[in-house]
Amino acid sequence: MTERLLAPAAGRVRRIPPTTLAFAILLVVGLGARIFYAQSTAFPFNSDSAVVYLMARHVAAGEIPAFYWGQFYGGTMLQIVAGLVMAVVGPSLLVLSVVSSVFWGAAAVVLRMIAARTGGTVAGDLAGVLFWFPGATILGVSVADPGFYGPTILIGLLAIWWALRWPAARPWWSWLVLGVFAGLALWTSPVAIAFAAPAVVLAAYRDRRWRLWLVFVAAALVSAAAWIWGTVAGHLASVKPLGGLSLHPESLASLFTAMFPAAFPGGRTELGGFVIALATLGLIVLLVRTAIRRRDAALAIMASSTILVIGVLIGGTGVRLAADSVRYSGYLIPGLATIIAIGAVRLGSAVIRGRRLTWLPLAVGGIAVLATIGLVGQQSNGFALRSGQPVDPSLGRVASYLESHGIHHAYGSYWAAYAMSAATDEKVTVASLSPRRYEPYETRAEHQSPEAIVVFAGGANDAALRSASGLPAFTRTEFGGYAVFVFESWFDPLTLTEWATL
Repeated sequence: MTERLLAPAAGRVRRIPPTTLAFAILLVVGLGARIFYAQSTAFPFNSDSAVVYLMARHVAAGEIPAFYWGQFYGGTMLQIVAGLVMAVVGPSLLVLSVVSSVFWGAAAVVLRMIAARTGGTVAGDLAGVLFWFPGATILGVSVADPGFYGPTILIGLLAIWWALRWPAARPWWSWLVLGVFAGLALWTSPVAIAFAAPAVVLAAYRDRRWRLWLVFVAAALVSAAAWIWGTVAGHLASVKPLGGLSLHPESLASLFTAMFPAAFPGGRTELGGFVIALATLGLIVLLVRTAIRRRDAALAIMASSTILVIGVLIGGTGVRLAADSVRYSGYLIPGLATIIAIGAVRLGSAVIRGRRLTWLPLAVGGIAVLATIGLVGQQSNGFALRSGQPVDPSLGRVASYLESHGIHHAYGSYWAAYAMSAATDEKVTVASLSPRRYEPYETRAEHQSPEAIVVFAGGANDAALRSASGLPAFTRTEFGGYAVFVFESWFDPLTLTEWATL
């Protein structure tokens, strides 16, 4: 009798599709690959990443910043979550890398659900795999997130997925949740808004009960409170383009021909860049065309979001996009992964000479996995683990020299300043002169005697200090590629003319 009672329940258990099981396994594999990468010789740690780590340390100590240091944009969701974890387990770069990777992993899961709604389970699983294994360069960004890239993609995709759940009228509480996602997107970054905006428009078009829109607006205002506070305190700096009103229309071409190709092997060569640019542009056109032809809401949102993201990158970054802007490439992966997955499944279901190409989606995903892991191994010198912290050893010598002279706070060039501060766990703090990031470091350096400035030997700042007139007497000492100036009396370095970043 017991067996008869249990049999119907057992019969209702859903069987997990093989591709979904493979996706789940590859999620774990991808996280493991990232943990290894974070401890390998290829780990791309620099001052941008160091700022994120330092911010997380400060969150663990109770300091909650609204935006990335020195900016009026770039929400701190990653830093807050990592800081809360560090408050329990202690500060470490590995904790930050794992939390950063989890944000990207969660985004892969949400993208899988979005793609599955329009292309089926196999397409969803494949899209998630392609996003999770996008090559070594973008994988590196997911491990050493510059501050808000993973949260940007995750929040944007969550808004899209949530908007698609109701084909018509939606319950009032779903408007509240969508408002929370929209407000978080506003706080996180302009690119997050580009992802989320088409989803909000779709939801409003499908459900035109304007009184419920007020629920959405109220929830968005509450969840965007940090952005609103920062915008008011910064005299509307959050809504101004980074480079002022200057536009770089040439970035429309260089995004395809230089920035995105730089994320892949051969992309920095003329031929490789051309091939990747042509393929990328073709995939975006295919995404738009398929959305229109099928009148598919999910594809229409993904296409619109991708185009809006490109517009934000071109008009909002304030710089001409080039190969050194490769960190932005991950923003294009969700749309491209979706159309590749759907295309592979459709082709795989076609009949060519009487044979079904059911292996094609699996082959596409397998290539992405093997290529990504292989490139990671190649970059890390054959999967070699590093010894010590992922910073230039010469920075340790500079820090020891400063401490031996009783100097614990200094000024310096940006790319040395925060890397050294992070490497010493703030036993020595260095305030960057350009761009200026963290005012408390400047205050400490202002009250430090003797005063010291750390710059790159032979660089523009080094030449400026050596040739400037009217400066106090100083001693200059080189350590590796760095020059340390120690002055006999204090002066305000910010009164000097333009400081170079390097």
